[in-house]
Amino acid sequence: MFLFLKSLVITWKAVFPIQDIKSYLAFRLVEPLIFYLFFAYMGAAILGTEYIQFIIIGNILFVLVKNNIYNLLQMFRYEKFVGTLSLNVSYQSRMVFLLLHRSYISILDSTLLFLISGLYARFVFGIEIPINKLGYLLISILILMITSVALGLIIAAVSLLMKDANLLLNLAISVVQIMCGVNFPLTSFPYILQKISLFMPLTNGILGVRLILEAKEFTAYYPYLVKELIIGSALVLLALLLIKVMEHFAKEKGVLFES
Repeated sequence: MFLFLKSLVITWKAVFPIQDIKSYLAFRLVEPLIFYLFFAYMGAAILGTEYIQFIIIGNILFVLVKNNIYNLLQMFRYEKFVGTLSLNVSYQSRMVFLLLHRSYISILDSTLLFLISGLYARFVFGIEIPINKLGYLLISILILMITSVALGLIIAAVSLLMKDANLLLNLAISVVQIMCGVNFPLTSFPYILQKISLFMPLTNGILGVRLILEAKEFTAYYPYLVKELIIGSALVLLALLLIKVMEHFAKEKGVLFES
């Protein structure tokens, strides 16, 4: 256990952009609050104050997903820059285990971000969290964490074969933010887009969490959580396949595109 924790600290110092504890905590406390306030006030001005809870819940879950995608991509991009990625690819151990090890840091960071966001939701925006639904809420967050890490690994794996991954990152985050019902209901979309959205990562998780926080019955939200778990599991398999393909390509060609 001690060696595992030590390994996490070393990995954090090696690949995470903010290494000073005070700066990291200040960033984690201030940045999400500004983000939520911006969308809350913008949404209230356009849709009315009754939509603030809707917007905040959507954005807390969106930030969770975005954070994992961004963290994993940045970690791999940094390793490309300093040259350690090529060493990891050439190492005898399976690449997938090395990459999953990197994801632990992002998961811990996103967990802290979610806890801070939950405090803001309760004490700044007045969103009630039903105590009897807390277990289901945590299960929902765990499912979304799996989905977001898998999505992050997919984007990171593809980005390893690109010279500039910013376009891919921005496109993925924008599509998730627009299509998954973060700031407005899915019913605002045309019918065909509503159906497409229900097969995208995050959408069903957001719908399930909204119903949980509305204290609905188990039968109302569990289908969404099951569907999100299925989508997340499919993304995990796709991520593992892409990492394997990337590893094979790198070893066969003897090169990864450099930053």
